[in-house]
Amino acid sequence: LGEGTAALWRLLDHYLHSAYAADRLLSPFRDAIALAPPAPGVSLAPVGDHMHALAWFAAEHANLLAAIDQAADREEDTHAWQLAWTLATYLDLHAHWRDRGRVHAVAVAAAQRLEDRSAEAYARCGLARSHIWLGRYEEARAELRPALHLLDALSEPVALADVHRTLARSYARAGQPASALSHDEQALALYQYGGHRCGQATALNAIG
Repeated sequence: LGEGTAALWRLLDHYLHSAYAADRLLSPFRDAIALAPPAPGVSLAPVGDHMHALAWFAAEHANLLAAIDQAADREEDTHAWQLAWTLATYLDLHAHWRDRGRVHAVAVAAAQRLEDRSAEAYARCGLARSHIWLGRYEEARAELRPALHLLDALSEPVALADVHRTLARSYARAGQPASALSHDEQALALYQYGGHRCGQATALNAIG
């Protein structure tokens, strides 16, 4: 690696692993993703508790967005989509829906370049959630339908359930409870098949 490329990897690893650790403090029950180990010499931000994690995300918000753009520009695509994943909880907590949409659109393109169907389905689901909060329900479904197709051939019932839950949310917020119920019932069956108790609880709550 050239010196510039190695320095960029260290920077991206710093943000990815620091943001991942901070996200685990904000949302400890969220399903984890697997990260490669950080490069030698990478130091991580000291985020010791929930409040420190929130403060770190607030201070680094703009830098994290720039890191995702830089990763995508250099086709460091695993960093790009995983950085978007790490930001999702923080952006949701602070209603940064446009930023959420922006980083997940970058993540969709990165996952497509990687030909990683699971990552692309996640990224499309993340992008759809930003559309839902902005009231763009058809745009959300336009992301979610391909996500269903991407996951159909994969043995990932929990990821498929997450897409159905997001589809249900799009219909519920659009005032279409019958369509929402259908997707929540499909999500519940998939969460049960996958043994995902937290997902079962959220689906049952939505059905209720």
